[in-house]
Amino acid sequence: WQKIVEPAEDSYAKMLAALAKEEKAGFLDLQREWGEVIRASGKPAPDFKRDEVHANALGEQILGQILIRHLGMKE
Repeated sequence: WQKIVEPAEDSYAKMLAALAKEEKAGFLDLQREWGEVIRASGKPAPDFKRDEVHANALGEQILGQILIRHLGMKE
């Protein structure tokens, strides 16, 4: 989780954030947000994943809620 919370300067997340800033585009570090929710749940990460990368149905619900908050929509 440490690499997600504090990504290295040459990480994909940092480079993508820098590009978004340069282009004056919005940027949401979804991996970081999702990781924070999972850590706060107290459950193991595999409970939210269908494989090493992708969310399962429960994980997708969490991702949807993060996007709703980010886009300013009412639940």
